[in-house]
Amino acid sequence: MRILEVGCGPAQYRGVVRGDYVGVDITARAYAPELPRDPDVLADAHGLPFKDAAFDIVLFSAAFHLLVDPPRALSEARRTLRRGGRVAIFDYSRRTLERLAGTYASTGQAEGVATLTCADWVRLLRAGGWRDPQVRLNTSSLRGRLASAIVPRPLWNAWVDRMERAILITGTAP
Repeated sequence: MRILEVGCGPAQYRGVVRGDYVGVDITARAYAPELPRDPDVLADAHGLPFKDAAFDIVLFSAAFHLLVDPPRALSEARRTLRRGGRVAIFDYSRRTLERLAGTYASTGQAEGVATLTCADWVRLLRAGGWRDPQVRLNTSSLRGRLASAIVPRPLWNAWVDRMERAILITGTAP
């Protein structure tokens, strides 16, 4: 299995995933002296330097909301995935992203933050040709799993959008 992490930063998943791991980041510059980045490849998420169908999984962890062109980044992820490969995006609920956007603005950081709702995520993946797009809470709690299974999707989406939570967005490459 080949796994690509886009926006890998310190490559924290390198030692815990099974298979061949490749970490990509736009820079190798450390976040701080005690927090280095550890990419294998320097590249932009909007133009990945890999062959078509080179990976089984593409992972974005707490980086997708910073991308300038989310549809293009998803298109690149899909291009690099084999048929039936999976994208996994660990990011944040709309409310959390709105707070992050305010924090970035108040501290003078240049980063923009895409504040997507659960419904926006599903539309974005469907528009890009992904199969079975899903948004879940990034939790193993029984309450979260039960709510996801029994609460009607529009109500569940609205509930998650108002929470300060980490979420997991997944899709399958056609």
